[in-house]
Amino acid sequence: MSTANKLLQELGQVIGFPDLNMDQDGKCILAFDEHVVVTFVSDRADALSAFIRVADFKPSDAGVSEWLLSCNFIPNVFGGGRLAIEHESQSIVLMGRWDAARTDLQSLQIDVEEFIKGSEVLRTNLNDFTANQSETSTEATPTDKIPPSMFI
Repeated sequence: MSTANKLLQELGQVIGFPDLNMDQDGKCILAFDEHVVVTFVSDRADALSAFIRVADFKPSDAGVSEWLLSCNFIPNVFGGGRLAIEHESQSIVLMGRWDAARTDLQSLQIDVEEFIKGSEVLRTNLNDFTANQSETSTEATPTDKIPPSMFI
Protein backbone atom coordinates (compact mmCIF):
# COMPACT_ATOMS: atom_id res chain seq x y z
CA MET A 1 0.00 0.00 0.00
CA SER A 2 1.33 3.41 -0.95
CA THR A 3 2.12 6.12 1.56
CA ALA A 4 -0.41 8.35 -0.23
CA ASN A 5 -3.15 5.76 0.24
CA LYS A 6 -2.26 5.30 3.93
CA LEU A 7 -2.45 9.05 4.43
CA LEU A 8 -5.79 9.19 2.63
CA GLN A 9 -7.14 6.35 4.81
CA GLU A 10 -6.04 8.20 7.95
CA LEU A 11 -7.78 11.32 6.67
CA GLY A 12 -10.93 9.29 6.07
CA GLN A 13 -10.91 8.07 9.67
CA VAL A 14 -10.67 11.63 10.99
CA ILE A 15 -13.36 13.16 8.75
CA GLY A 16 -15.88 10.36 9.21
CA PHE A 17 -15.28 8.27 6.08
CA PRO A 18 -13.63 5.14 7.51
CA ASP A 19 -13.73 3.31 4.16
CA LEU A 20 -11.89 6.04 2.24
CA ASN A 21 -9.41 4.17 0.08
CA MET A 22 -7.88 4.38 -3.37
CA ASP A 23 -8.96 1.94 -6.05
CA GLN A 24 -6.57 -0.23 -8.08
CA ASP A 25 -5.82 2.74 -10.35
CA GLY A 26 -4.75 4.92 -7.42
CA LYS A 27 -7.89 7.08 -7.47
CA CYS A 28 -10.54 7.96 -4.89
CA ILE A 29 -13.58 10.21 -5.34
CA LEU A 30 -15.15 11.90 -2.34
CA ALA A 31 -18.39 13.85 -2.85
CA PHE A 32 -19.42 16.27 -0.13
CA ASP A 33 -22.30 17.69 -2.19
CA GLU A 34 -23.11 18.37 -5.85
CA HIS A 35 -20.59 21.22 -6.00
CA VAL A 36 -17.72 19.80 -3.98
CA VAL A 37 -16.45 16.54 -5.42
CA VAL A 38 -12.80 15.89 -4.65
CA THR A 39 -10.86 13.37 -6.72
CA PHE A 40 -7.72 12.15 -4.99
CA VAL A 41 -5.01 10.53 -7.09
CA SER A 42 -1.72 8.92 -6.15
CA ASP A 43 1.12 9.26 -8.63
CA ARG A 44 4.39 7.40 -9.22
CA ALA A 45 6.23 9.78 -6.91
CA ASP A 46 3.82 8.72 -4.12
CA ALA A 47 2.33 12.17 -3.96
CA LEU A 48 -1.32 12.74 -3.17
CA SER A 49 -3.03 15.04 -5.64
CA ALA A 50 -6.55 16.40 -5.39
CA PHE A 51 -8.79 17.86 -8.07
CA ILE A 52 -12.06 19.76 -7.75
CA ARG A 53 -14.12 20.64 -10.81
CA VAL A 54 -15.14 24.26 -10.32
CA ALA A 55 -17.11 25.14 -13.45
CA ASP A 56 -17.54 24.59 -17.15
CA PHE A 57 -15.04 26.41 -19.32
CA LYS A 58 -16.68 28.51 -21.99
CA PRO A 59 -14.07 29.86 -24.40
CA SER A 60 -16.61 32.47 -25.49
CA ASP A 61 -16.50 34.15 -22.05
CA ALA A 62 -14.28 37.17 -22.56
CA GLY A 63 -11.13 37.24 -20.45
CA VAL A 64 -11.73 34.03 -18.48
CA SER A 65 -8.53 32.31 -19.66
CA GLU A 66 -6.41 35.31 -18.73
CA TRP A 67 -8.24 35.67 -15.40
CA LEU A 68 -7.58 32.01 -14.57
CA LEU A 69 -3.89 32.33 -15.42
CA SER A 70 -3.55 35.41 -13.25
CA CYS A 71 -5.19 33.55 -10.34
CA ASN A 72 -2.30 31.06 -10.36
CA PHE A 73 -0.04 33.85 -9.08
CA ILE A 74 -1.99 34.00 -5.80
CA PRO A 75 -2.42 30.32 -4.86
CA ASN A 76 -2.89 30.89 -1.12
CA VAL A 77 -6.25 32.46 -1.97
CA PHE A 78 -7.50 29.10 -3.23
CA GLY A 79 -6.14 26.84 -0.52
CA GLY A 80 -2.77 26.47 -2.21
CA GLY A 81 -4.36 25.08 -5.36
CA ARG A 82 -3.53 25.83 -8.96
CA LEU A 83 -5.99 26.21 -11.79
CA ALA A 84 -6.19 24.36 -15.06
CA ILE A 85 -8.61 23.70 -17.86
CA GLU A 86 -9.24 20.01 -18.33
CA HIS A 87 -9.29 19.53 -22.09
CA GLU A 88 -11.67 16.60 -22.55
CA SER A 89 -14.44 17.80 -20.24
CA GLN A 90 -13.79 21.52 -20.85
CA SER A 91 -13.87 22.03 -17.07
CA ILE A 92 -12.07 24.52 -14.89
CA VAL A 93 -10.27 22.48 -12.25
CA LEU A 94 -8.54 23.41 -9.01
CA MET A 95 -5.56 21.13 -8.29
CA GLY A 96 -3.58 20.52 -5.12
CA ARG A 97 -0.62 18.24 -4.44
CA TRP A 98 1.02 16.94 -1.27
CA ASP A 99 4.17 14.86 -0.83
CA ALA A 100 2.76 11.90 1.12
CA ALA A 101 6.09 11.03 2.72
CA ARG A 102 6.52 14.56 4.09
CA THR A 103 2.93 15.41 4.99
CA ASP A 104 1.45 14.50 8.35
CA LEU A 105 -2.24 13.86 8.92
CA GLN A 106 -2.92 17.12 10.75
CA SER A 107 -1.30 19.18 7.98
CA LEU A 108 -3.19 17.29 5.29
CA GLN A 109 -6.51 17.76 7.10
CA ILE A 110 -5.94 21.52 7.37
CA ASP A 111 -4.70 21.78 3.79
CA VAL A 112 -7.61 19.80 2.31
CA GLU A 113 -10.08 21.91 4.29
CA GLU A 114 -8.49 25.11 2.96
CA PHE A 115 -8.37 23.62 -0.54
CA ILE A 116 -12.11 22.89 -0.43
CA LYS A 117 -12.87 26.37 0.95
CA GLY A 118 -10.65 27.77 -1.79
CA SER A 119 -12.69 25.99 -4.45
CA GLU A 120 -15.83 27.70 -3.11
CA VAL A 121 -14.11 31.12 -3.15
CA LEU A 122 -12.97 30.42 -6.69
CA ARG A 123 -16.45 29.37 -7.82
CA THR A 124 -17.94 32.58 -6.36
CA ASN A 125 -15.21 34.79 -7.84
CA LEU A 126 -15.51 33.14 -11.24
CA ASN A 127 -19.28 33.63 -11.26
CA ASP A 128 -18.83 37.29 -10.25
CA PHE A 129 -16.11 37.77 -12.86
CA THR A 130 -18.16 36.36 -15.73
CA ALA A 131 -21.24 38.33 -14.61
CA ASN A 132 -19.19 41.55 -14.47
CA GLN A 133 -17.67 40.84 -17.87
CA SER A 134 -21.08 40.50 -19.46
CA GLU A 135 -22.45 43.64 -17.73
CA THR A 136 -19.54 45.95 -18.37
CA SER A 137 -16.45 46.20 -20.50
CA THR A 138 -14.19 47.41 -17.67
CA GLU A 139 -11.30 45.21 -16.74
CA ALA A 140 -11.76 43.09 -13.61
CA THR A 141 -8.99 41.40 -11.71
CA PRO A 142 -9.14 38.07 -9.87
CA THR A 143 -8.66 39.86 -6.57
CA ASP A 144 -11.55 42.33 -6.93
CA LYS A 145 -13.93 40.22 -4.81
CA ILE A 146 -11.43 38.44 -2.56
CA PRO A 147 -11.55 39.49 1.09
CA PRO A 148 -8.29 41.13 2.25
CA SER A 149 -7.89 38.45 4.93
CA MET A 150 -7.29 35.89 2.17
CA PHE A 151 -3.91 37.50 1.38
CA ILE A 152 -2.36 36.77 4.76
